[in-house]
Amino acid sequence: MATAPLNKYLALLVRLAAMVIIFVILLALLMLGLRFIFGLVGYTKWVSVLYSAIVLALPTVFFISVYTLYFKRTIHHPSNPVRIISRIIFVLAIISWITIFVLDARNFLTGRYEDIEGYLSFEVYILAANVSLLFLVAIFQALTTGPEKDWRDRAR
Repeated sequence: MATAPLNKYLALLVRLAAMVIIFVILLALLMLGLRFIFGLVGYTKWVSVLYSAIVLALPTVFFISVYTLYFKRTIHHPSNPVRIISRIIFVLAIISWITIFVLDARNFLTGRYEDIEGYLSFEVYILAANVSLLFLVAIFQALTTGPEKDWRDRAR
């Protein structure tokens, strides 16, 4: 009778050890893959250009995705003025990020800058303004939303 719980805990211990070993192996494979990819960047020009283009597009893709998500979630907001103002802000922000991306893409394709300091999408004041804008709109929406029901009231 005492062997049944022992077998259960032994099986659990083997599973945990296997998970740790698999995690270490996957981490090592990830590191080797990254080393291979970054080694390839140094040898091939087109991989370097592709990598630079992807890095250049990351802030634009991120912020447009976030603004689009908030735009869709704002449709169901209970306050009509806050809904209209929020949607106008989100549309203007998306248009500004598209404009920034077009300007940065033009600079990238003409080969004007070698590092990210020359591109608008990596300017600290633009990134900080966008994060602040997201927080301000979220705060205004939270202040104009009714209080959330308690878990006991939802169960009734």
